[in-house]
Amino acid sequence: MLTPLEEIYTKDFVRFPVNVSILEAAQAMTEKKIGAVLVTENKKVCGVFTERDILTKVVPLQLDTRTCTISTVMTRNLITIPLEIKPTVALEIMFKKNIRHLPVTNDKGNIVGIVSMRDLLRYVVLGLVQLNRQMQEELDQLRFLNL
Repeated sequence: MLTPLEEIYTKDFVRFPVNVSILEAAQAMTEKKIGAVLVTENKKVCGVFTERDILTKVVPLQLDTRTCTISTVMTRNLITIPLEIKPTVALEIMFKKNIRHLPVTNDKGNIVGIVSMRDLLRYVVLGLVQLNRQMQEELDQLRFLNL
């Protein structure tokens, strides 16, 4: 049986080597409609490059996106979460750390995907909608029984 996080994280995540230009990574993010890519060095993930990096580092510093690489602005100290973490816990981590994307690891510590705040909020909202429907059904049954 899948854990809730396994049902919602993105397994088909994008990764680029550290020497890719900011422009190339941003174009890929735009094309794939994603907000983050993982950054690799020697086949190991060493950071994450996000749309927020573009807004808070690239634009204010007026970096040349054609020549500057993602390694110059990426976040290096990755926070990762294991598959067993509950989605609401992952969401709380994001709120506390002020981040929008978390790489997901398997039981061996290998990154197997990425989950976004949007993915987690969708999960929470759908859960609330389902709970609301269940409560409405129970209320309807009570009304039917004149209770």
